[in-house]
Amino acid sequence: MEFSSKERYPSGSYGLISVLPIRTRRLSLRPFEPADADALYALHWDQRVARYAGGVKTKAESSESLKRVIDRTSSSGFGPLALEEKNSGAVIGWCGIQIMPGTDLYEVIYALQVAQWGKGLASEAVDGYSLPSVSAKGSRYRRDLCDSISAERQESIRP
Repeated sequence: MEFSSKERYPSGSYGLISVLPIRTRRLSLRPFEPADADALYALHWDQRVARYAGGVKTKAESSESLKRVIDRTSSSGFGPLALEEKNSGAVIGWCGIQIMPGTDLYEVIYALQVAQWGKGLASEAVDGYSLPSVSAKGSRYRRDLCDSISAERQESIRP
């Protein structure tokens, strides 16, 4: 599915927040809010999740991280998005795209509660995120994103 930049960003903004929330079959992707602090901390303190997401954080570090994400998303229009489970309304993780340092390549970044692993939710989130996030990438965009996932995480890619 392709959209012109005017269709994707009707407000004239080229930031992602102008097309939010993004809804997939099982998820809503939306900007983080201060009320998400406990859900984000639950991800940050779990060593199994944190090992892939910058390491374990204290509650204070997690709160500061949340503040930076909210500020960056509001000022630039881009940033990691909260993954909210549609059925329960619970924040179960986050997903985003960033430029890999020192390159012009995009990297998929995400974290999910351990109980959500193996369900294809990261792929679903990436599919939802990648459609509106960067214009002019074309039909190869999702494949290019999946190709940039680190080797140790390749088995998690769902078709």
